Amino acid sequence: MELKRKFYESLKEWKRSHRQECLLIKGARQIGKTFLVEKLGREEY
Repeated sequence: MELKRKFYESLKEWKRSHRQECLLIKGARQIGKTFLVEKLGREEY
């Protein structure tokens, strides 16, 4: 669970930065990429 929190904090930092950059999340299958993006959407938007 600690690793997910670190990545989630990185996503929140990306959101706080005012740069006009797209977000690309790459990684192995079934490691929680979709979970983190959906959590960011629910809690931050």
